[in-house]
Amino acid sequence: MFTRFRDRRRCEFDSVATDQASPVRQLRSIPDAPNPDLVDVVRSHLTDAVARDRDERAAARSPDRVLDLQRERTVWLLFQISTAQEEPVGAQNLAWAVALLRDRTIRDIMYGLARSEYHGAAEALWLQIAAATHGHDRAEAVTLFAYSAYHHDHTALARTALATALDADPTHPIAVLLATALDERLPPQQIRALAEAAVVIAADLGIDIT
Repeated sequence: MFTRFRDRRRCEFDSVATDQASPVRQLRSIPDAPNPDLVDVVRSHLTDAVARDRDERAAARSPDRVLDLQRERTVWLLFQISTAQEEPVGAQNLAWAVALLRDRTIRDIMYGLARSEYHGAAEALWLQIAAATHGHDRAEAVTLFAYSAYHHDHTALARTALATALDADPTHPIAVLLATALDERLPPQQIRALAEAAVVIAADLGIDIT
C-alpha cells in the first residue's frame, strides 16, 4: 500500500499551496551567492550527516532494507518540504537534506514535486539549500528549483536559476540539459517526462507524491 504522503500532510500543505510566491518575487529570492554564515553552520553538520549516511547504507545489507531506507529518507525529506515555506529549516536538518539529495533515487523523486500542487513548498526548500551550499550541492538544489519553474512555464525564472546552477557546477547534467532545452525554446510539455518518471520511482518505493 502506498504511503499517502499527500493525505497525511493535507492540512499543512493546504495553507502552503495557497500562498505561492510569484515568479517575480522568486526571481529576486534566488541567491546570487551562498550565505557565508549559513554555509559555515550547515557545513559544521554536513560531515556528521555524510558519515550517518554512509553508516546507514552499510547497515542496510539486504535489498529490502535498502528500499526501506530510501523510503524512510524520502518521506523524511517530504516532511521537511511540507513546512519549508512556513519557517526556515534548521541547519542540522538542512545538512541531512543535502546528504539525502546526493542519493540519485531520492533526488530524482524530488523532480516529481514540480507536477504537484505542493511545488511551491519544495521550491522554498531548494532555495534554502542553495543559500547554504557550494558546488554540486548548490547546483542540485537550484536545478530542482529551475525545473519546477520551467515545468510551470516560468521560463525567465528557470533561465536565471539554471545560470546560477551552472555557475556552481558547469557540468551538472540535468542543468545542462534544461539549459539546452530552454535555448532551443522547447515548451514545458516536452520536459515534463522527468516529473512523470519521478512519480513512478516514488511509487516503486510505495510513496504517492501526486
